[in-house]
Amino acid sequence: MSTNVPVKQEEATLLRSNGEQDAFADVLDTAAATLAEQGLPVGARVRQHALLPLQLLKCRTLRICCSGEAACSNHNVLTAAAKQLGRYAGIQDFTTSKGLATLGSAIATADTTRPPSCEEIRENGATTCPSGGCPLPGGSIAESPEDLLQWNCAHKDIGHVTLARSVVASEFGSGLLVAPGDKMYAPHEGAYQPIDTRKIQNLIIKHLGADATIKRADAIRKMILAIELTDAEAQPSPNHICFTNGTLDVTTGRLGEHNIAHSLFNRIPHSYVSGSQCPNFMAFLHSIWSGDVDTVEKHQFIQQWMGYMLTANISQQCMLILKGEGSNGKSVLMDIARHIVGEENTTSAMLHRLNHPDVRATLEKKLLNQSPDLPKLRHVADGEFKAIVGGDSIEASAKYKPSSKFKPYVKLMTATNSMPHSADTTEGYFRRIIVLTFNRQFSASERDPKLLDKLKEETPGIISWAVAGARALQALGRFSIPPSSDQEVRAYRTELSPARGFAEECLVPSQGLSGIKAQELFSAYSSWCRSHHFSAGNSISFGRELSRLSFRSRKVGSTVWMVSPSEAGRPYFPNNIASLPGTHRQPAQVM
Repeated sequence: MSTNVPVKQEEATLLRSNGEQDAFADVLDTAAATLAEQGLPVGARVRQHALLPLQLLKCRTLRICCSGEAACSNHNVLTAAAKQLGRYAGIQDFTTSKGLATLGSAIATADTTRPPSCEEIRENGATTCPSGGCPLPGGSIAESPEDLLQWNCAHKDIGHVTLARSVVASEFGSGLLVAPGDKMYAPHEGAYQPIDTRKIQNLIIKHLGADATIKRADAIRKMILAIELTDAEAQPSPNHICFTNGTLDVTTGRLGEHNIAHSLFNRIPHSYVSGSQCPNFMAFLHSIWSGDVDTVEKHQFIQQWMGYMLTANISQQCMLILKGEGSNGKSVLMDIARHIVGEENTTSAMLHRLNHPDVRATLEKKLLNQSPDLPKLRHVADGEFKAIVGGDSIEASAKYKPSSKFKPYVKLMTATNSMPHSADTTEGYFRRIIVLTFNRQFSASERDPKLLDKLKEETPGIISWAVAGARALQALGRFSIPPSSDQEVRAYRTELSPARGFAEECLVPSQGLSGIKAQELFSAYSSWCRSHHFSAGNSISFGRELSRLSFRSRKVGSTVWMVSPSEAGRPYFPNNIASLPGTHRQPAQVM
């Protein structure tokens, strides 16, 4: 540190009003006392700090040097730095003895015989420098912190592009992501978090200081969106989970330090504590499925699902439906799933409203969507449903916002008493459905009103158990689906497409040109529907469904379908048709 530099009183005086002089008196004395306690001469001199602009403070250069033209005492430098940090960064305790001591130490141990270059600062461990360097008013890039003093000028004379780049460099370094749809994200504790319009506007106003106007701040915000367009749509790592105490690698099971390189946009609001237990939650799962023949498979699946929810992994491309009458544990399981994922990572879009752009917009950068029961006569928005579950790019727009596209990684989960209606009866729809049945109903005396609170107390254990499920899913490559789920999906398929169920049970392909007239076939189908309590609809829709199922027909005056009744289908056909040759063949296998 340079010493014994002659100083004129007027050069050493900080640029503040007379009123501020009195207000700083006590702080200056504290700074001097602090330096004396550190064994530093109060009369030591360093280069005058003056009122450093926000960029210099954000560059963290106070720990290395103070730049300027003249010299002043250490306590003046400390006080000015404390005042500016408090003003711009909202850090009030820098004006305390402890805060001044921290700054004093940084300055006192630095070599200020000459200002360091930006390259030297980075070599000394600075990690907050923007990747492209700090912009200067003229549009060039600073080579040393001292260059940043050029910002002591009138901002009105500086272009919006330069000011926009300066705001990004000062506030976010190289960590700002800007995506289509006027969306901004900044890294925070291991994950990119959204920045709303009001916050970015406030930062710009703070940055401009006395030159700020709402109109100018909005113009600079729009300029940031234009010039800092970075790909924020890159999919986050499917193998990492950001917790409050670090980032977990699902593949290795190790918890490491937060690392923004994984491009995670969700932070689970809980700590990960490996090996934690959750005995009450295990007892709860046992109670809701006790007596089921596939209870072991249900336990395995729900563990894998709960771990799957915590990740951005979309490889399984499915929706989970919890099905059963009330008072059976569905709601508690839904609440626990929402709790461990976190409210900020969860949304509640209704399945029948996924065709609305503003509803789809709520799914972006979310891990879990929980839908309540669909209203009667409502249908799942089939096209959007398959795109979302499959992780395909979808278009959406929040109200009063421009439209944009994104690839969702949200998991769809719903609890219902009955299966949702859908116009889609293709294989692609049904293979995306997993159903967990809840067959037990708890009586009033069996219910514990405090159960949810008790289970939440075991959050670390539930998370540790869920992570083990995520690792098991990763190793297996697919879910361990309970047999009862396959049965429910088959019944659901028949419910949505009775024609398919009829064809699978009652028809076989015929040989040669023999077949059954369309009118007689529809009559048999109507009889089958009555016995199964389905609506037969009309003969036209029935014929279209048979064609979609790849059955052949020909015209011989009227339409003849190239099928014969199977053994199981004979009771639904007139005797003269049921005795036709070929009825001993196996039922048709429809795709």
